[in-house]
Amino acid sequence: MKKKILAIMLAMLMVFNVAAPVIASANEQTERSLIEEYQEMIPQLSQNEMLKGATILEENKVKNVPLMKAYQEDIKTLAEDRSFDIPPVAQKFNEQTIYDLDSIAPRIKLLGLTGIFIHRCSTELLYKVQEAHSRAAGEVFVALVTAFNPFNSVEDIEKACEKISSVMDELKQFPDLTADDFATIYLKRVFNKSLADARKLLNNYYRDDLTEVGVKGKREFVRNSLSKEIADITKASNTQIQVKNLIELDARLKSACSQALLERDIYASPKWLSGTIDKQLNEIRNIKNKVNRYLTSEDRAKFDKELRKAQDVRRARDVSYSRAAEGVYILRDYVNELRAKYPEEFESILALREGETIHWSEFNVQSELPDPARIAKIIWLNNPSFDFLPDGFKPKDSEEIIVGYGHDNNKLEYGSYETYKNNREKLRASEEVINPDFGDENSDSNKTSNDGYLIFDFN
Repeated sequence: MKKKILAIMLAMLMVFNVAAPVIASANEQTERSLIEEYQEMIPQLSQNEMLKGATILEENKVKNVPLMKAYQEDIKTLAEDRSFDIPPVAQKFNEQTIYDLDSIAPRIKLLGLTGIFIHRCSTELLYKVQEAHSRAAGEVFVALVTAFNPFNSVEDIEKACEKISSVMDELKQFPDLTADDFATIYLKRVFNKSLADARKLLNNYYRDDLTEVGVKGKREFVRNSLSKEIADITKASNTQIQVKNLIELDARLKSACSQALLERDIYASPKWLSGTIDKQLNEIRNIKNKVNRYLTSEDRAKFDKELRKAQDVRRARDVSYSRAAEGVYILRDYVNELRAKYPEEFESILALREGETIHWSEFNVQSELPDPARIAKIIWLNNPSFDFLPDGFKPKDSEEIIVGYGHDNNKLEYGSYETYKNNREKLRASEEVINPDFGDENSDSNKTSNDGYLIFDFN
């Protein structure tokens, strides 16, 4: 049903984009008012377009409006993502609720304004004290009750539109959090996104083209140490915590993750093996199948043996990138020897000219020591979750941040907040002076799908 509604919406209008919650500065002033933003982003629809697919009743009544349902589902998804509580009437669309037909347009407008308001609250009010967020939540609650209550008049709904459009200026006047204030759930929500990204590192390998980013190919000490650090940071952040301590936790998280990614990969990614090495082995297997009947029994047996050896290397649980690639190169050398031994047969079957060598396809051999310039391209990792330092923030002098894993010594190295900042700047500098080649391999693993919204589009 959700996909059907989406098809209706896409055919009806070009959906507007609400930028993803990139954290706005506490002092940033948005030039556009809420109503101006709504007017720019939302095409003005005719009544017939708004009512497309709805059930029109007698006496100027209507029910089951697909556009209202799409907004309701988006508001619910948006509210869950941005930690807003919404009233029960907005949590599930009631297809049997009967509305005055003339009230649909203002209800749609109010829902659109409320969605933009929630988004702007989660960015522009991020660093405000809890009172600002409580007030904002109350405004959202009232707006949604008004939008879905069938007994509210057009005048009631229009007043609600005016109210939610003007209240943002009042909310911006609330004071910012200080370093000693307790972090709000909205501030923690931003940090929790970084925690979620960090946990993903534990279940993925690392590849130069960034189609995979993780520490699963690192030595056990690195994996276990990072896993423990993430768990400790998660536990600490789940308590009532001051803003200054949350900023310190963010530094601990980013430093531990970035330094772990810079460690050597000793195990090859299964995705790389299947997409790269298996492709090369299949190419050689095809050659073997074509020339097999021309080989002596001894050469056939040896070809089988060499192919099995390369396959065994590839299938080894602890195979490295270089070892897997070496297995392919050794096998190719053997095939080249056969090419020289059976020149006419190979030339005929592989369409080679006299004396022409076999044209082997190029493949990307994953580097085992990650390039810092590539790590620097991971945006969430190399930017603090919070883009402002509150009044009164002074980082600790103690060295509690992981800044290294001892390379091959299996010994954690610790540093201060300043050490973390210096390492971060060095990593960023490396990204500025290199033009990395991500190779030709295709992968869908870095593509993201956003099926959560029908109207709003958080790209």
